[in-house]
Amino acid sequence: MLVGCPALRHCTIVSYETNTHTHTHTKTPHHIIIQDSCLKELQSLSRPYKYVITAIIMQKNGGGMVSSGSTYWDTVKDGVCKVTWENSTMHCLVTVYGLSIIIDNPTELD
Repeated sequence: MLVGCPALRHCTIVSYETNTHTHTHTKTPHHIIIQDSCLKELQSLSRPYKYVITAIIMQKNGGGMVSSGSTYWDTVKDGVCKVTWENSTMHCLVTVYGLSIIIDNPTELD
């Protein structure tokens, strides 16, 4: 399980990557780097997880932002970590799902 959200310190890349940037729709491909950077750092931990990373980057213009998720997983081994960040022009929400790849009982797969 992602106890204490160890992915959190790796996802703080959001702050580093976006700190000096303003929201511009033409820079959207650059913002995808956030997910790639976070994934590479998580993979370097060599933990027995598969990761799913989502990133929402929204222009700060007075509108609301709602994000939700639903999971069906092993509540002991799997987990989720959310990191939010904002500056004067954008909101950013990165969500990391860690899914254990360790199978205790192979007959459960039948």
